[in-house]
Amino acid sequence: MNNIRSLASSVVSGALSGTHLTAEEKAFLAREAHPGVTLFSRNLTPESREGSDHRALSTLIAQVQSLRTGTAPLLISIDQEGGRVARLKGAILDPGPAQLLAQGKIDSAGLEEIRICAYAMGQKLREIGLTCNFAPCLDILTKSENTAIGNRVFGTTAEGVALRGDAFLQGLQQSGILGCLKHFPGQGDAQVDTHAGSAVISASPEQLWARELVPFRHCLSSAPMVMVAHCIYSAIDSREATRSVLIMEDLLRKKLGFSGVIVSDDMRMGAVAGEINAWCEYLCESIAAGVDLLLVCEGLEHWSTAIDVLEKEALRSTVFQRRLREASARVLSLRGKISQPGS
Repeated sequence: MNNIRSLASSVVSGALSGTHLTAEEKAFLAREAHPGVTLFSRNLTPESREGSDHRALSTLIAQVQSLRTGTAPLLISIDQEGGRVARLKGAILDPGPAQLLAQGKIDSAGLEEIRICAYAMGQKLREIGLTCNFAPCLDILTKSENTAIGNRVFGTTAEGVALRGDAFLQGLQQSGILGCLKHFPGQGDAQVDTHAGSAVISASPEQLWARELVPFRHCLSSAPMVMVAHCIYSAIDSREATRSVLIMEDLLRKKLGFSGVIVSDDMRMGAVAGEINAWCEYLCESIAAGVDLLLVCEGLEHWSTAIDVLEKEALRSTVFQRRLREASARVLSLRGKISQPGS
């Protein structure tokens, strides 16, 4: 595989079709220098979903890890927030929605309860073979009609989300699981679910600093990853955050000092262009604007196409190639921090 192809492959994390690898998936995983996969309900047997037996899932994960092209462990990720967004069930793995943990308390006892809960969850995830959890959700529920976020939040105030979200992050990472803050710079004020279509948040920069950004500022120093929302923050940029240099480079990198991996929300969501040429252009714009890791969570064909288009753009533009190298280096550094079971 040529160097540019490897660079392109190394910044696109995909998804699998079922509970077992197909022959096509096996060949793809062994061929491409990809950084990992995100697991969904379709990858879980009924026993795994219910929490009674995770052996099939562990076998699937071990097979994916065994097919990697390099030595660095892969990012085997999942959305395991608890409650509505919990792929795996069972009392430890699914303690319930974040808003209800420790009865919503922010005193030291409540925060310790959340930390212990996240630590136990992380230990179990690590035992199964997972290495990354796309949590905690640091959005603040400022619009009750925002059902896409709902009780996934840790609270309805900036202070509550900051303290409770940080306790969850600390517990996860003390267990050896990589955490990820989401959805930067906060989508609790959205009135449209970005899974379905574009969402515009009209909060002023002053409102964002006083409210949405508070939990992120509180937790950033401990976070290896930040997931960026597909929302448009109209007071800052006319483009979605996932392709906004003003939000990712100026705000997150320069003003807030984040040096870790910036990961996109799923690029197969409705808020992202659906027509194939426009979609490919969106991917390149996202990397150019500051995304380090693209999530393409639907279909091997889309995963492969994403790599193709990034490779083509890197061969065309030396500026884009430099940005791709920067992103790839950050992702590889993150993979070097993965703690393997037994270590």
